[in-house]
Amino acid sequence: MFEKCGNCGSRVIKGVTDDRGTFCSSACRSWFAYPDFCDRCKLASTEKSSGGTATLNGIGTMLYGSGDPCPVCSSVIKRLFFTLLYIPIIPLGKYRVKAVTPQRFLSRKIEKQAMG
Repeated sequence: MFEKCGNCGSRVIKGVTDDRGTFCSSACRSWFAYPDFCDRCKLASTEKSSGGTATLNGIGTMLYGSGDPCPVCSSVIKRLFFTLLYIPIIPLGKYRVKAVTPQRFLSRKIEKQAMG
């Protein structure tokens, strides 16, 4: 009980345990298992990051959604929005997002596909 997370080192009260160790969350377990975007996700996105997201009194930027989960690296597609009172107002782009810890993430911008 109260072991350290195998990924982020925080104390685990209620976590996830598997053959790789004990983790504070599924995000930490996923990052430990595959600590980057897979080749497929890298090819479908650019290196441009969403940067940090922050809100003050509900005004700022937030990521919403979790579509197209990758079976290899567990990343998902989220949309970055400018928010007002936590309500998404202006879409700012689509990003492939992978959790590093429950509070940290990496992202890669998904450019619009060319119409064929």
